[in-house]
Amino acid sequence: MNDLSTEEKKRERLFKKSVAGVGYIGEGEYSKKDHHYIYHRWAAMLHCGHDKTYQNYNGHLVTPDWHCFNTFAVWYVEQCRKLGINPNTKNTCYVLNCTLGSFRGHELHSPYNTQLLPKSAQMTAVKNDLRCVPDLDLFA
Repeated sequence: MNDLSTEEKKRERLFKKSVAGVGYIGEGEYSKKDHHYIYHRWAAMLHCGHDKTYQNYNGHLVTPDWHCFNTFAVWYVEQCRKLGINPNTKNTCYVLNCTLGSFRGHELHSPYNTQLLPKSAQMTAVKNDLRCVPDLDLFA
């Protein structure tokens, strides 16, 4: 018989690594149900870096802090605010770029080197093998 209290079961669900073997919801104000666009962007980022069976796998790992959806969501909402976009809508014109200051093959998504970029800036960065896009000062 399972003697877990309702609170323990909730906590167990919040910390279950259910995305790409590393990602979990965590505690906080953001939920998969109410913030599904943020959730799907986070989940795709985890799959791209941690799930070799994922069709868009690129090996760009994700910092352990961002394995928690709520931690990533706080950062993401702030970046959207700086760009003047609504984080709770499908923003297909913007992509996560984790090459800021990184070396090829050692990219890591983290709050210190990831930028939310317009797709056009990302395409330019990839085409020219830029390790950052200096025109967009998202950290000011």
